[in-house]
Amino acid sequence: VRLAAKTFRLDGSQPEEEKPNEPEQDERSPSCGSIRSDWSEEALRAKANDAKAQKEAKRSPDRNRRRRDDSRDLSPGSYKPRDWSVDSMKISADDAAALTFGAGGRTVERIQRVSEAEVELLDKELILEVRGTELQRRRAKKYANIIMKQRMGPNMITEDFEDGDLTILCVPPDVVGYVQGQGGMVLRSIEEEWGTLMVFIDTDLSKAQRLALFGSIRGRRGSELKVLSAIETKMGGYFASVRDSVISRDKYKDPTGTWGTDTMTFRDEGEISYALGKQGGTRKKLERSSGAIVQYVGMVA
Repeated sequence: VRLAAKTFRLDGSQPEEEKPNEPEQDERSPSCGSIRSDWSEEALRAKANDAKAQKEAKRSPDRNRRRRDDSRDLSPGSYKPRDWSVDSMKISADDAAALTFGAGGRTVERIQRVSEAEVELLDKELILEVRGTELQRRRAKKYANIIMKQRMGPNMITEDFEDGDLTILCVPPDVVGYVQGQGGMVLRSIEEEWGTLMVFIDTDLSKAQRLALFGSIRGRRGSELKVLSAIETKMGGYFASVRDSVISRDKYKDPTGTWGTDTMTFRDEGEISYALGKQGGTRKKLERSSGAIVQYVGMVA
């Protein structure tokens, strides 16, 4: 208070005359006890403290974020199964081209979606990395080998291909092209809709072609019924010849043990048109509301 009063001359004192030859360092020296010296030191200390506080404030969100990230990493859901691992497949340049072939090079995405494994193609190293459980890795490598061998012709499916993820459907030779579509676009669209992988496995084009469908039980049934609907459009009455085998396939084989297929027959074209709706809108509504797969194959739902 006294220093402030003296500074603003509130105590009635007169300003001291400046000494012309007084060294400048004495004015700034801490030992002289001047206001300027005290103020400068306080300002410097305050500035240093502010800088330190700001630095700590910047660090603390990072530390808190790291703590939150660490706690998230340690959550029960983040633990991988015991059989989770990484497999690497050495492939050739032609194999790599086969895996990147197609619309937007999405073949690897198809394998990943159907197998539920993490699949990465390292182009420069020509390595296919597969991450997941033992079952996921085995399926992903199987699908990759099937696609890579397709460039040399149809695949031969052996018994070891059956891994609880395979359905084989016979397609009459007269409608193979119709089922495939131009450049295989029809099959690709069905794969995209149901999350499956579909390949023809026979070389003799003079007889019925076997179509292999890989994927979940629901995805395979949805794809199968879509193909059967297309076949029935071109060859009326075909579904009647395979109806029993189709309906009984995979019965009770889902995790809940309740999977099955029910059918109902429409009386006439009017009924099926009403149940189908404009551009299949009514059928899609029935699917969404019931949670079941609803498909019309000829006059049969």
